[in-house]
Amino acid sequence: MVTQLIKQFKNKKIKIVSGTTGFSTPDFKKLKVFSKKAAVFWSSNMSPGLWALRQALKSLSLVSDFKFKIDETHHIQKKDNPSGTAMTLHKDLEKILHQKIKKPVGLRLPDVFGIHKITAQSPSEILTFKHTALNRTVFAQGALKAAAFLVKKKQGFYSMDDLGLK
Repeated sequence: MVTQLIKQFKNKKIKIVSGTTGFSTPDFKKLKVFSKKAAVFWSSNMSPGLWALRQALKSLSLVSDFKFKIDETHHIQKKDNPSGTAMTLHKDLEKILHQKIKKPVGLRLPDVFGIHKITAQSPSEILTFKHTALNRTVFAQGALKAAAFLVKKKQGFYSMDDLGLK
């Protein structure tokens, strides 16, 4: 998939905005190599709200002794389970906590655009962080912000962290 995309754009230096989460490790490496010639923006989720949630998760380093769980729910047509977003949150948490945590649990139901919930629990309290996409417009809005950001870039690999949403 990535190889075909790069072949189409290779000589044109067309910029790419992608939210595809099904890339293999070799495909992802090819995309990063391509970014040395043209600007590439990739994120497992383009929602500005989910990006804000990812930033808020950094505060969980203060309770790294809690038990953690990630649950996610999507529509029944969603192929990856757990989703790429859930795996991004998992990777973020492991980095923040400096420890391994259980892989996310995914549920598929009709008419759900995306719900991601992170639970942190001790014997005395529970913290819950949750993001719910109410429609797909939020992903398009994020992708448009990413495209506007890339207009000024000649090359490089960028993500929501670079976008600096305000």
